[in-house]
Amino acid sequence: AREVYLVDKPERTQAHVTVIQRGIAPDHPQLPAFLLANDAFGSGFGGRLTKEVRVVRGWSYFAHSGAQIAPQGDAWSM
Repeated sequence: AREVYLVDKPERTQAHVTVIQRGIAPDHPQLPAFLLANDAFGSGFGGRLTKEVRVVRGWSYFAHSGAQIAPQGDAWSM
């Protein structure tokens, strides 16, 4: 099931958007490839996600993605 939460803050001039989904398990054989792809896509200021959102489209100063690999639950967020 998908859930969407909208928080209206009319005094704000910008919006903060977060997408979170279930990540990959620590013992999954594709974990190294997943982490490498995530680093190339959205890790840090030089990532492709930041370049697309900031340089190409001019929507925001910074964007990133990250993986949380933990025994209690795995998540990927952007």
